[in-house]
Amino acid sequence: MIITAFRLCPQSTKTTGATTATAQQFRRLSKAFRDSDIAEDPVPRLQFIADLQAWMESKTSDRYEFILALDANESILDITGSFHPLQYSPTAPTKLDGHDGSLATLIRTCGLCDPLTIHHPDSPPPTTYSRGPNRIDYILVSNSILPAVWRSGLLPFDSIFISDHKPCFIDIDGNSLFREATPNIVPAAKRQLKLQDPRIVKKYSTALQTQLKYHKIQDKEEALMRLAQATPDDLTVPQRYDKIDTLLTESML
Repeated sequence: MIITAFRLCPQSTKTTGATTATAQQFRRLSKAFRDSDIAEDPVPRLQFIADLQAWMESKTSDRYEFILALDANESILDITGSFHPLQYSPTAPTKLDGHDGSLATLIRTCGLCDPLTIHHPDSPPPTTYSRGPNRIDYILVSNSILPAVWRSGLLPFDSIFISDHKPCFIDIDGNSLFREATPNIVPAAKRQLKLQDPRIVKKYSTALQTQLKYHKIQDKEEALMRLAQATPDDLTVPQRYDKIDTLLTESML
């Protein structure tokens, strides 16, 4: 299974005079078109849809399934789309060959579905963009994954993070999809250390050493060792040890 997310550039049919947002893509695609002897000007958005669809089709033939999340800058409600397979090449732009460049055609060709409209069929989904009238954000899944999607929905603007887009979500049954239970999401403070990442290990070690120096743990340990050796029957030694151990534990946390 492949889980991936994208943000598509705004809808445009211009082949020249590309906007600032797509100028870089336009230049790179123009060179790729020339290198591949494609005698036409690229449209970045349409080419992205075609390349993505062709790549997904190549993975589908290898029995991959998809969860595709994207800010599409496009509504799929008013577009029927068509079944239009494309040939994938890892080294050259995909030839559209009559493809309309719509997300609806990608959905139909790659066998995807929209859980939100399936779970909430009585009313059209509200807008997901604060400065537009349409829903343009989606979490699409392969049809074979749909039975494992228990719930789906939209949250209010700025409910999780500040954004001009509404958060979208799907709730997946881990047992049926992954053949194992989905781990519980726990607060970051209760998660285990990530010892495989040297950047995190260094950050943790630096913070720990700062705490140990602040509490003078080494000086207290050495003083306690001398006291225990000089007066082994002193009943305050275990108490002082427990205090040091508590400070050390709190510093590590």
